[in-house]
Amino acid sequence: MAIFRITSRTRRADLAKRSLRYIVHRRSREQPTITRTLYDQYGITDKYQAYNRIDKGGAWATCFRTVISPDPLGEDAKRDLDLRALTDATMQALRLRLKDKAFQYFAAIHTDHTNNRHIHVLLLLKQHRLSKADLTALRTAATENAKAQRASLDKTQEAAQVRGQGQGQAVATAQILFRSKVHRQQREAEDTTQRSGGATPQNPTCASCGWTQEMRRLTKTLFHCTSCGRIVAHQGRGMTVVREPALALFKGLEVGAV
Repeated sequence: MAIFRITSRTRRADLAKRSLRYIVHRRSREQPTITRTLYDQYGITDKYQAYNRIDKGGAWATCFRTVISPDPLGEDAKRDLDLRALTDATMQALRLRLKDKAFQYFAAIHTDHTNNRHIHVLLLLKQHRLSKADLTALRTAATENAKAQRASLDKTQEAAQVRGQGQGQAVATAQILFRSKVHRQQREAEDTTQRSGGATPQNPTCASCGWTQEMRRLTKTLFHCTSCGRIVAHQGRGMTVVREPALALFKGLEVGAV
């Protein structure tokens, strides 16, 4: 069974940033320096985007540092699970538990300083606690996703061995097929919502790039500019900026910020 565990919590922005640096830069004795890929619900991001979110203290009440880890014997024995897909599934379960209440998360995958591959996730929530029922639901979601991936990987690898393909190619193929299935299910759910009249009929244009730059729909209410990186949310009759373009954030950083 997979693990979902809270390792610490804080209401202080400086301690939340310290936790963020830990999950991005944590190294072993053999590694002088390391910077891991950081991502959130919209894709790959960086610690400065995360700092900007943490500094908006009114948007969250507590920062939880959590760990998601598949079973290293029964689920990830071959060390080939797609840990980002596992994170997405677990966070989707949290989103359902919170009934679409806004929250932020930042995640980094750790595979190098222990035999158990795992993901550190920083959660910015408007509430101060997660209930036992919440934790059980998140562990269940992580376990179900890990088992589903294991079954898909094993099936694809067995078929690849019959055809004489290499192990690495088989793993990559299985991960692509699994992610495609998940994305198809998400699109079908969004299409159902749109048919019910819950989504805006046309994608907005980017206020940063100009009226000729149409934004790409991420979810029912979120839109992403593939040119500058701005993300906006449709609320009522207007749009609220969720993420500013990376250049704008960079210009806003103080000299010497870490």
